[in-house]
Amino acid sequence: MNKTRTTRGQSVVEFAIIVPIFLALVGATADFARLYSAWISVSSATRDAAEYLATNPNKDVTVANAGTIAAGVVNSEVAGYGSFTSVASVSCDGPEVQVTYTSDGSAPGASSKYPLGRASVGTCLPFHTLFSYPFITHDGAWALRVGATYEVLQNR
Repeated sequence: MNKTRTTRGQSVVEFAIIVPIFLALVGATADFARLYSAWISVSSATRDAAEYLATNPNKDVTVANAGTIAAGVVNSEVAGYGSFTSVASVSCDGPEVQVTYTSDGSAPGASSKYPLGRASVGTCLPFHTLFSYPFITHDGAWALRVGATYEVLQNR
């Protein structure tokens, strides 16, 4: 009787079980890194847009054009995610920017020479993952939403 056993089949079964788990971990790690990078970029651009609107350094921001200017600031800082457009309400169908802007000379601490500029900028970016994760993504996309508010006495 031969007492030796072959284990070639066992190795193939172990490999077949481990490879999908390993690939899922690698894919999730890559998606997390890409998502974090996008979040950092969009968050920074959103804060910069709110600061630019509130300080109004070129004295060209009005309630009517604040959204267009904010979208331009975000687009100049964030590349590779599409072109952000100004919208009245965010649906996150594409890269979107929503803005609320006021410049008030009658606010507490403000005057007609130094009005209080207040800008709230919200951005939404549909981030497409490498894999469609159940219960986390919707059709392989995750809505990455960032908001920033900046308030300052202008012309100082």
